[in-house]
Amino acid sequence: MECGCENNNRNELLQKIMEYKFAINDMALFLDTHPCDEKALKHHNEYVCEFKKLKEKYEKEFGP
Repeated sequence: MECGCENNNRNELLQKIMEYKFAINDMALFLDTHPCDEKALKHHNEYVCEFKKLKEKYEKEFGP
């Protein structure tokens, strides 16, 4: 059985993962219409990198 603290950490991590996933999708849509925007591409790549880190952390702590 999970303690309340662990459950809160899990929920917070899931929330961050969902936020980054949303931002990645939103940036991808923007880049579809603005393919030469290097600033947007930089942000997109940063979001992807952070998303991967958060996902790996989640899977390490809580499983797939």
